[in-house]
Amino acid sequence: MRIPKSLICLALSLGMLSCATHRERFFVVADQNPSFPGGDKAMQAFIGNNLNLPYLEGSCNVQGRIVVQFFVEENGRLTHLRVVKPMYPAYDEACLKMLKKMPRWIPARQNGKPVRFQYILPIFIHPQ
Repeated sequence: MRIPKSLICLALSLGMLSCATHRERFFVVADQNPSFPGGDKAMQAFIGNNLNLPYLEGSCNVQGRIVVQFFVEENGRLTHLRVVKPMYPAYDEACLKMLKKMPRWIPARQNGKPVRFQYILPIFIHPQ
């Protein structure tokens, strides 16, 4: 039987969710979700220190949210970075550039084994 190229999501027992696209398997919920080394506070600090937003005319009052999606691979590397809810093209690019600088994450685990995980991260932009 041939697997369709569209996204196929399979609800697994215990509320787990696994998805397959083009025969690649990944998780969106796992026994242990992936995490930034040092936890959420360390990730917030990393973003604050490494997100270099360009100056835009009248940008002192700009605020909003950019949502990015990526995969945390079994080895903790971030791949397939993309903006799923953009704000301004220059800000979107700055967010992707910052994500490329991130260290390897602690990978998700399912049944004790590291697994590929799709992660969605909102990044909030606030006036200084």
